[in-house]
Formats: sequence, C-alpha cells, structure tokens
Amino acid sequence: MKVRRVFPSFPDFAPYSGFMCGNSSTSRIDGWSVNPQETYSYAASKAGLIHLTRRMALRLIEDQIVVSAIAPGAFSTDMNTVARDHAEEVAKRIPARRIGTDDDMAGAAIYLASRAGDYVVGATLVVDGGVSDARG
Repeated sequence: MKVRRVFPSFPDFAPYSGFMCGNSSTSRIDGWSVNPQETYSYAASKAGLIHLTRRMALRLIEDQIVVSAIAPGAFSTDMNTVARDHAEEVAKRIPARRIGTDDDMAGAAIYLASRAGDYVVGATLVVDGGVSDARG
C-alpha cells in the first residue's frame, strides 16, 4: 500500500460508519523503526502511512468510523519470498524465533475489527515477533 494510493480515497469513507483497517507490505514495520538497510524512500513511505492512519482516525472517528492499522513483520507470502523460501534462516533474526502465521494476522485483524477494538483509534498494531522492538 502506498500513501498516494490511500489518500485520494479518503473522502469516500466519510458517509459511512464502522471500521477501517489498513495493512501494508510485509515490511511496514520499516515505518515504525529504523531498518539497518538504507531504505530511505521505502521507510519514509511506510512512516507516512502510519501517520496517515492516525490523521484519518482522528477525522473519521467523528463519523463513528474506527481507523487502525496492522504493521506486519516477516510472513510467508508471495511478496516476501525470503521469509517464504528461507523461513528457518529468517526466524533466527526474529526475537520470537519464528516467522508469522496466518493465525497471527487473523488474530490481530479480528481484535481490531471486534468490539474489543472499538476504542483502539489511530493505532498501528505491530505484528512482527519483536523485530521492531529489537531494532531500538
């Protein structure tokens, strides 16, 4: 997900009420913590999405639309072929010592979309096995 793709659709949400959750590529945590690789534009884009989530949340909560986001870490996907094809090696660099599973993402999404997440406004839930905290 890119900032330029999200922002133009923002006015379309105003007439509705409910829940909206953003999710991005498998490295959205790069917008949350500093990646040791020199991914300047990528990290800035992801940080922009995190801030856009917060800004949209403050505006849309007025219309009873709860906006939150999920920042996934390493999951086995077609987009993250390194985690998919070399899961054991990637897991060694994750504090939880494993890559994420479908159940990890499902649990986060269910929580945010449920009544339990109604008061979680503008938050980005990091689901990365501790990687972003380990980065500092």
